[in-house]
Amino acid sequence: MVVTKEKLYTFAEYLNYRDCTDNKYELFNGELISMPPASGFHALILRYIFKVLEREIERLQLDWQVMPATVGIRTDKAKSRIPDLMILTAEQCQEIRNMTTAVI
Repeated sequence: MVVTKEKLYTFAEYLNYRDCTDNKYELFNGELISMPPASGFHALILRYIFKVLEREIERLQLDWQVMPATVGIRTDKAKSRIPDLMILTAEQCQEIRNMTTAVI
């Protein structure tokens, strides 16, 4: 029996990876990890947390933005995660405006 190794991706290859689907991937030690869509209940919880965070940011008059799972976070040389929600400063929002792939 022949066992083939999966291709390991560099961070740059991960940023440019396209498989012609709507799938989202995270990079973990060079491996692409497919991220399944959230369940309906999970999505409702995310929506609630998003609104709570947004209201609190407005109440505190902070120049921050709550972002849904659209921005990746590079966590190591060959790792990138896509959190369900994240809070970005105004400077970080400006940085991602100029990026072709939104990963900070």
